Amino acid sequence: MRRRINKNNNPHLSRNLKYIRYYVLNCTQREIADTLSIDRSTYSYWEGGQVEPSLRMLKEIIECFRKKGVVVDYNMLLLTDIVYEDLTFNENFTEE
Repeated sequence: MRRRINKNNNPHLSRNLKYIRYYVLNCTQREIADTLSIDRSTYSYWEGGQVEPSLRMLKEIIECFRKKGVVVDYNMLLLTDIVYEDLTFNENFTEE
């Protein structure tokens, strides 16, 4: 699940993962990791920018956020620093 440590990892991705998890969803790394069926430490590495998730896992992260009511896409996560006003919320979501 983890990729090699790369000092050139995308800084937007790690900041956006933490921003959405902590400030928007108000949940722990453990809660997201459990939803994704990964170790908390793996998710922590992604948020810390030490490693990046694979494209498959990135897709699962986006789906996890959507299930929790936050609509994001690849471009938002990878190309910009997300601010609250950029986000779309799905008011009809159901948490599993």
